Amino acid sequence: MNAAESLYELGRWDEAEEQLREAQFIDAPGPPIDYMRFREMWALLLAARGRYEEARAQLAHARAIHDSTTDVFFASIDASIRAWSGDGEGGVALARQACREPRVESACSDAGPELLLVAATVASDTHVVAEFTATMDRWREEGRWGGGQPGDFGLMHEQLVAEQHRDDPDAWRTLADEWESGRRLPKVAYARYRQAAAHAASGDQSAAEAVARDAYSVATRVGFAWITEQIEALARRADLDLGVAIVPESAAERAGLTRREREVLTLLAQGRTNRQIGEELFISTKTASVHVSNILAKLQVANRGEAAAAARRLGLDS
Repeated sequence: MNAAESLYELGRWDEAEEQLREAQFIDAPGPPIDYMRFREMWALLLAARGRYEEARAQLAHARAIHDSTTDVFFASIDASIRAWSGDGEGGVALARQACREPRVESACSDAGPELLLVAATVASDTHVVAEFTATMDRWREEGRWGGGQPGDFGLMHEQLVAEQHRDDPDAWRTLADEWESGRRLPKVAYARYRQAAAHAASGDQSAAEAVARDAYSVATRVGFAWITEQIEALARRADLDLGVAIVPESAAERAGLTRREREVLTLLAQGRTNRQIGEELFISTKTASVHVSNILAKLQVANRGEAAAAARRLGLDS
């Protein structure tokens, strides 16, 4: 399990999966927490590879072993699944809620900072990112880790600061170089993507294209589905040549629907209620309702029936 976690952080995901399969094959007797960690690691790896439904199922198994909805490890993985599957608002809300829990952090855990980092990547409000940064500062001042800190604490803090100034390519370049020095390829891919986006925003097309190609190469080599999708979307928006053929933007993407909203729309078109949608996607009825409202607005329709018709037109009804 320790090997799998380290290989995941390095972006050597095929090797991480091999370690998990070996652990599953051995099936040695041990405390429940080991089985919980196994399910959590599977959930995180599956989510990173874009297999979100399988990831949610593994996380549900982990929670069945250790019944704690406020556990920071669960919150971190759950936020990752939500953020990467298109429910950015849900990921941010979950992180903010978890940070208010009294047991959000243990003496040796780096899951808390990782939770803030994941939520910050999809936060649209820089004030929320500033709030996350202040939370991390408070954890450091309070000595949450018994006088020590997670090994990458400094870089994690730098990334939160960079998230508050996303149009600064120099900040992202420096951060990417620092992550690269530790061979943390998933985080390198993200920082390079942000650097490319910042260059594009400033009108530096050649720099944006060069960095986007680098980011895309790293992301595809690792197998990071969400980052790959983000870079492809950036390339379409900014007319960047990644050196490979990119699938044209779908009708759903042109409508501005996130992956999660497309999932909700598919179920809505099948006649599911908000409660049923929530149960199927492991989200609350309230969250499902918010997604439905967003879908109606983006499709410029008045009700669920019209949304279902639009889903059939977009080919998202099955």
